[in-house]
Amino acid sequence: MKERLGRLSLLDTHNIFVVLFVLNLLQYIDRGIIPGSTNQFSALVVSSLGTDSPDVYIGLLQSSFIIGFATASLIFARLVHYYSPFYLALVGMSIWCVAVLASGIAVALDSYVLLILARCLSGVGESSLQCSIPPWIESKAGPGSKGSWLGLFYSAIPVGTAFGYTYSSLMSECCGAKYAFILEAFLMAPFLLFLALAAVRYPDIASSAAADGNIKTSISINSSGGDEGSLNTHAVAPMSLSASDSVSSSSSSSLDPHFAAPTLTEEVVLVFSSPVYVCIVLGYAAQTGSLIGLGTFGSPILQGIGYFDSQTEASTIFGILVSVSGVIGSLGGGIILDARAKKATSAYLTAQALVRGKESSETDHSDADKATIGALYLVQACGLIFGCSVCGAIALWSVFLIRDEVLFLLITALGCTFVFLTTPCINLAVMQAVPLQSRSFAIAVCNLLIHALGDVPSPVLAGLLKDRLAPDCAGVDAASDQCRADSQGLRWVFFLITLWLVWTVLFNGLAFCLAVGGVRRMVDVDSRILYATLSTSSTHNEVLNEPLLPKELFLEEAPPPEEGGSEQPTFSL
Repeated sequence: MKERLGRLSLLDTHNIFVVLFVLNLLQYIDRGIIPGSTNQFSALVVSSLGTDSPDVYIGLLQSSFIIGFATASLIFARLVHYYSPFYLALVGMSIWCVAVLASGIAVALDSYVLLILARCLSGVGESSLQCSIPPWIESKAGPGSKGSWLGLFYSAIPVGTAFGYTYSSLMSECCGAKYAFILEAFLMAPFLLFLALAAVRYPDIASSAAADGNIKTSISINSSGGDEGSLNTHAVAPMSLSASDSVSSSSSSSLDPHFAAPTLTEEVVLVFSSPVYVCIVLGYAAQTGSLIGLGTFGSPILQGIGYFDSQTEASTIFGILVSVSGVIGSLGGGIILDARAKKATSAYLTAQALVRGKESSETDHSDADKATIGALYLVQACGLIFGCSVCGAIALWSVFLIRDEVLFLLITALGCTFVFLTTPCINLAVMQAVPLQSRSFAIAVCNLLIHALGDVPSPVLAGLLKDRLAPDCAGVDAASDQCRADSQGLRWVFFLITLWLVWTVLFNGLAFCLAVGGVRRMVDVDSRILYATLSTSSTHNEVLNEPLLPKELFLEEAPPPEEGGSEQPTFSL
């Protein structure tokens, strides 16, 4: 049956990717429902709980899914060693359908308690897709398009969330917020059958790779065990269709489909022994917290400042702003990363050919060469993450001083674009910084931490800030005269939410420095090769005007040619 399904064009990798994108899109549309109808959900909170501070409970409701997500993500990350990622996604999406139906029922019953329980359950469903699918996409993508494919997949985050704002406000006004949840379950149902077929087509990672007879090598730069910044390689079975992205195994044990999975303790040690990984995750958590806080209260803040007169108008414009910024940022980040990584790889191979006196090959590399290329890819990702986070933070901080509506929105969109440029780079860096067999677990831990340190506290703290700095906006229409009297307080709320990005900048800068230092320590070839990697193009005779990375971070004095030998090309300053 597997062979018959394999011949169906419906189940080729491109079609599967489209379905995965739609599933991710639906998940983030669901996340945009509550912030897109804050007035309706504030009324539900007041009616159900009788509180006069609904914003805090709205923030808690928006972040409640992390309870289910945190519990289930580590479980799914462990199960990926034993089951197909599509089987796990099928189980998770089935749970998600039940959760959104329960959310609709809770809104109909005006029950805050049932609603928050249902949102917790939705996190269980989300975790299956977010933990198991990105490594599959990364392994299927060609060596020069990993960033682009992951960028497209993660562009569903801003697009889905932004569309969720508009979808929620329109559904709330015409039919009621409960139908916004219920309709999602019916939209998801047909895709469950597709996931079931895909699970049969791709039964599990290990056996699929064993049949192909290929393995893939990944690197991690660690600060413990052996020399600082030492290279760890772990070969496991991927599902790569690209011959150029795989090498023949020299050890048949690596291809055993019953190869023992690492224990939970071993995976925790492997993941947290990478300082680059830890810094990237902490920076991502701060970024997520800032964006979620802004997304939850961005629409009412724009109303209260006086830029929009209705919730639908504010949610729609703010949604379009976030959506366009997210698409440009996520896709652009992946494309730029692929281009820089390809240039770094070509430069390294060219340098190897020049110094070692042999032809450069795109497929025949030593393990050390593969590790170096992977490390350079990680450096490129960390460099883009740091640079974009700095630009995005400065742009979002500066809008505090802007009073013109159009300029305010344009600068906000620019800042969001820079922040979203980091999304594919971060997710690829998370996977590149750990051994291959632990990538799903690394993603699970990353998602757990960014939600625990970002999604959960951010909306609650943002709600507290809004209630404290703009008390006249609590529990009333954000476009009312009473709320607009507190417009300066709302500006301070916007600024303080984005000020949290300072931690993003600091941790991303540290990750970049660690990645650069790790590359310098791990390279075991002549320093002239590394200099050529950073300063030459893909052709043997061109020299770039600007190196890919600062030369001062890497260069050492090139040794003179041996006496009596032919002089080799030198690349010292």
